[in-house]
Amino acid sequence: MTICKRNREHVLCLGLILMAALPLMAQDQKETPIEVLTTKEGIRFGIWPSSPKEPSPVLFVLGSSIEGTLGSDYFRMSGNQLAKKGYICVSIDLPCHGQEQREGEPEGIAGWRFRLENGDNPITEATQRLSDVLNHLVDLGWVDTKRIAVTGTSRGGFMATHFAAAEPRIRCVAAIAPVADLTDLREFTDVKNKVVVDQLALEHQAERLAGKGVCHTGAHSDYVEADDVTPREVVLEIKASGMCGSDLESPRLSICSSSVNHKDTRLHAGPGRVPNRQIGSNDK
Repeated sequence: MTICKRNREHVLCLGLILMAALPLMAQDQKETPIEVLTTKEGIRFGIWPSSPKEPSPVLFVLGSSIEGTLGSDYFRMSGNQLAKKGYICVSIDLPCHGQEQREGEPEGIAGWRFRLENGDNPITEATQRLSDVLNHLVDLGWVDTKRIAVTGTSRGGFMATHFAAAEPRIRCVAAIAPVADLTDLREFTDVKNKVVVDQLALEHQAERLAGKGVCHTGAHSDYVEADDVTPREVVLEIKASGMCGSDLESPRLSICSSSVNHKDTRLHAGPGRVPNRQIGSNDK
């Protein structure tokens, strides 16, 4: 597997995403000033630590609301380290969080179910908003377009993986204890349109993730507990993140969905556990 020299700094920086997490998890959450801006279409987004004065590498950070994600050392743990390398952190309100909660709908994951049962896909809506924000940042000249990554925790990791699959400009995704399948969550018990929801499971995003750096860590609880985050697969992300250009061999992706909520969730490059789906340049 070839690692491109021009991406080496980017790859090594992204490798810090999870390795730097553990000491920061032990700290209390701290409020940090962030910039909340809007695109010309009125899409709300946040930037931390500040708007750049030149094209900069970008890390999208997804967790809940803009303020709840970028304003917290815990959820912004990756950005705390990468900011030292010149990265800016960008976030949006996830569907049914913050100002994206609509009147009459439940908050959070329960709101996702509400929308899906009423014919509205919150995942595609959010990935489109994220791409629109990226377009806006590119238009402003704030983005180093060769160094764009996304990370997220729990539901944010689920959304981060979907964004990486949908957006060709995303080079790497690092998801911390991501939800792998919405139907595993208690909020989706007996969901009406299960066939539609099943298709949102991360194992179905495999082909669109081929060629990108992908790193998932798992947690052994219904929802994320800091002590359960294990960043052991980060070396696999480093290897996968070095792929660039269509003329190079794509990394092999092994995608294993969870059996119970976050438990044993993995997307990783290279040999490993028996996956639900496995694709790569040598597969037929």
